[in-house]
Amino acid sequence: MGQIKLIFKNILFRVFTSKSLRKKILSFSFFVIISFAFWFLNQLNEEFREDILLPVEYKNLPENKIQTLALPQSLKITTQASGYQLTNHYLTAEKKSFIVDLEKLKARTNDGEHFYVLINDVIESNKNQYTEKMQILSVKPDTIKFTFEQVLSKKVPITPVVHFELAPNMTHKSISCNPDSITIEGPVSIVSKIKDIKTGALNLGKIQLSDKKNIALKKIDLVKFSKGRTNVSIDIEELTENTLSIPIQHNLPLNYKLIPSSIKLSYKVGLSYFNTISEDDFKVEIEISDSSENNIQRIKIVEQPNRVIDIEYTPHFVEIIEIKDD
Repeated sequence: MGQIKLIFKNILFRVFTSKSLRKKILSFSFFVIISFAFWFLNQLNEEFREDILLPVEYKNLPENKIQTLALPQSLKITTQASGYQLTNHYLTAEKKSFIVDLEKLKARTNDGEHFYVLINDVIESNKNQYTEKMQILSVKPDTIKFTFEQVLSKKVPITPVVHFELAPNMTHKSISCNPDSITIEGPVSIVSKIKDIKTGALNLGKIQLSDKKNIALKKIDLVKFSKGRTNVSIDIEELTENTLSIPIQHNLPLNYKLIPSSIKLSYKVGLSYFNTISEDDFKVEIEISDSSENNIQRIKIVEQPNRVIDIEYTPHFVEIIEIKDD
């Protein structure tokens, strides 16, 4: 490797120190540049078949309406042109685009909502753009279709999509969003059917502390959102246990009584809701069955607060006794 570097340095030294060698290199470079210039000028006069892309700019679309079909953003044009014309096009391509002006073009329609424009009409209206006089052989697409709908705007709630597992002896207090709603706008056929906007899925795994995340809303094609993100708060807290004595309700005649007349009921509830739960929040009844023996009936819980979990009670059966007058 060192030997190669030494040889290269010697060559460079000879080039820059030898006047005759420098003259030969300059002469050779001059003739190369002249040859390239003649070749390039010759190529500019040749005819070429070329595919080019031109951007499309839309003007004067109907107000208070929305386009529900994806419009082409460029046109593929097959041209026959000289090298000079193509060079001129590429040097000025950034300044050129096809203008689709619905006020100037003859938009064809059958029902007032579905329109189409022929590309030949677009080319004719844009002919002044092509000073290089390129011959246009074909254009794709050959038709631009428009479908307009009335715009509907409304306010809808945000629904958080959150997946998590609670650590032992923990419960979730609430899951909320801030903001909890947004304004959406889009085609009436789509927006009228939207009941809520969901967040992207949030997977938290096992959690034992409250958490807050900023999450993007799930996008809907052709629908604009007043906000694109929301703060999702997951509030969790410790569980605490309590035991209450709940009377057993029945509609038996007065000369009947239940043994026992109440049950011991235990449950778990979030710490912040502990003082809000009372005996009145539960309703316990007997489940009368004709097939039961010795007037033994099953006890069932028919009402309970939403916040309580892991309910256990005892006993599960009650005896109905008739009181006889002496």
